[in-house]
Amino acid sequence: MTDPMQSPEWPSWPLTEKLVQLAAYHCDVLHVQEEPKGSNRGPWVDKYLGSAGAEPGEPWCAAFVTYLLKQCGYSHIPPAPAAVIG
Repeated sequence: MTDPMQSPEWPSWPLTEKLVQLAAYHCDVLHVQEEPKGSNRGPWVDKYLGSAGAEPGEPWCAAFVTYLLKQCGYSHIPPAPAAVIG
């Protein structure tokens, strides 16, 4: 699997397909993981957190979705979109 954003068909895909393909790419090809494990940190994790305005080390599950939405061109993202209630 290559970066789905490099596909010539990318612009015509529906948002749902873009999200699924991009998430699969990050999980299955890039193998994004926390570094060190359990730290909520790492090069990609920090990018996800930054895209949502969250601080390094915060829970990143919602930030991952925010990052994907932004990469897919979705523009209706609320301010401070990453929130996890612990």
